Amino acid sequence: MSAQQQYDEIGEAFEGFKALPLAQYGEVPSFLSMVGDVRGKSVLDLASGTGFYSREFKRRGATEVLGIDISGEMVAVAERLEQGDPLGVRYEVGDVSQLRPLGRRFDIATAVQLLNYAVDVAAFEQMCRNVHRNLAPGAESSCSTSHLTTASTGRPSTSTASAPS
Repeated sequence: MSAQQQYDEIGEAFEGFKALPLAQYGEVPSFLSMVGDVRGKSVLDLASGTGFYSREFKRRGATEVLGIDISGEMVAVAERLEQGDPLGVRYEVGDVSQLRPLGRRFDIATAVQLLNYAVDVAAFEQMCRNVHRNLAPGAESSCSTSHLTTASTGRPSTSTASAPS
């Protein structure tokens, strides 16, 4: 089963995962702290799912937020949530491994549970190139992904990097 199919199947239920204790007290505050201040910046939120972080970045003062996810069902849920509480977040269905130039460059790119879907080093590098070409000089990229140590430590692995100028 592909990642798209997996996420299409859980759709709206995914939004509730952020209320679970590990997410609520671990992942969410850690990731938001890692991303830092988004006020006055444009944010490209990759693997945006139901838009949880996309909406939070907009609430925290981002000027523009675009969420992209491979799952049409996740994007549909995000759009329904946006209609119910309009913040000005835009969403698109898309695969980061095939991400096109978006017509603008973003100040920040974020991704939670994205890079672990790269099937090999070449796919990982392609994802990174696709993201990089949509970032402004000096932009920052923050990613969080689980890997094998998460099962034994209970802590997600995270990283952050800045795009070259």
